[in-house]
Amino acid sequence: MAERRMFSKKITASDEFLDLPVTTQLLYFHFCIEADDDGFLGKPRSILRACCAAKEDLERLVKEQY
Repeated sequence: MAERRMFSKKITASDEFLDLPVTTQLLYFHFCIEADDDGFLGKPRSILRACCAAKEDLERLVKEQY
């Protein structure tokens, strides 16, 4: 598994991303860090709990296509 991840400022500095609730943004970062090289997560609900995020945060990421 890769140990390094890069984030695009094109995404994370965009108005659309910054308009998301902070918990949704945090969830995005943690999902990116925890995903394997193919983008799969082994424990998404654990990450939701660790970020104090709600199911709605996950749904918003999907809806906004992040």
